[in-house]
Amino acid sequence: MTDGPITEPGTGCAPSAVPWPAGPHYFDLTGSEGTVAWVRYRVWAADWYANTLRSIVGPDGNYDRLVGIEMALDGALNSLSGAFDAGTAFLIQGAETALDLDESDRLPVHWYSWMNARDLLSMPAIGTDPDGTSNDDVWRVILDIDTALAGEGDPTPSGWLAQLRRLRNQVAHQDTLARHHVAGGPSTVRAFGGRNVDAFTYLARACDQVHDLTEQMVSLAIRLGAREVHAAWERPRWIPTVD
Repeated sequence: MTDGPITEPGTGCAPSAVPWPAGPHYFDLTGSEGTVAWVRYRVWAADWYANTLRSIVGPDGNYDRLVGIEMALDGALNSLSGAFDAGTAFLIQGAETALDLDESDRLPVHWYSWMNARDLLSMPAIGTDPDGTSNDDVWRVILDIDTALAGEGDPTPSGWLAQLRRLRNQVAHQDTLARHHVAGGPSTVRAFGGRNVDAFTYLARACDQVHDLTEQMVSLAIRLGAREVHAAWERPRWIPTVD
């Protein structure tokens, strides 16, 4: 049911008070250019969708299957997953530069994946220091990503990023996220392990986690030789860190 006849594509919905951003240029958004700017833009977009979700839901915290709520959930999940994918691409480019690979020996974009990035990073020329010991900076990033993606191919992944990406795949390939309804109360979103979560709180935490992980990836890629203009990004956090 709609509020009126649909006369054009994308119409027939009830309006909201949420303003859609028009600018600035995404290079200017985070003080960077190229792939760094794209990674950070994706995190910023996820922040925007999470904030929009909170605005639409309002103080009642009811996540019923309204169009605006579905768009915000879908946008946040896709943006967060896309930020990691862009960070992976940047790591591959940095590793290939460090290995001084000819253009013909570099991975085509359709082969980009974390496993292929990991293979490049773990090669002795990158993952081992000149004295034969492990390069801690490289392996710290590898282990953090491995932990985040733990169980990615399992029926129920255990890593926080693997779970996030599984939720993204669910809304892309199957249907909206399952809800838990309480008689006379708000609807919550069902996550892994049968957990019922406040969707905004879950996504806000995920925004901070993806930001932290992708900033590690960006820093390592640049140390390896990826050439991009960038500056420190003072992104406000949803959940303040505890010193």
